[in-house]
Amino acid sequence: PGVRVDGNDAGAVYDAVDTARDRARAGSGPTLIEATLYRLGAHTTADDPTRYVPPEDLEAARQDDPVDRLREELVALGLWDDAVNAEVEAEALDIFDAAFERACATPLSDDAMLDHCLAEDTQRMARQRERLLADTGGAGG
Repeated sequence: PGVRVDGNDAGAVYDAVDTARDRARAGSGPTLIEATLYRLGAHTTADDPTRYVPPEDLEAARQDDPVDRLREELVALGLWDDAVNAEVEAEALDIFDAAFERACATPLSDDAMLDHCLAEDTQRMARQRERLLADTGGAGG
């Protein structure tokens, strides 16, 4: 089955995923969860949403930002304050920094950016890979 949930409501998303997990573990198969929300940022680095998104639509969506919404709910329940925020932020930065260091220490071939895009390279991707390796003088992965 499929369910639609307000993707800006962390509690609703949690409940939907929890129910879907229980259903799957019981052997009842998968669940499609459609989390509806408004994309607040650009779709890609080449995208300029100001060309097609009215500013008032974006501002209205920002009023329902899921992170702000969850923070407000947790504050109201007495589960979040500046001290908790600082602790969580510091822990998140530590995790990020460690992951960044591991990523920087991982050697990649010149064509690694083309790996894991498709099960097999298309003819076009194979040509792009060959061209990239020829241009960089690199070794393939």
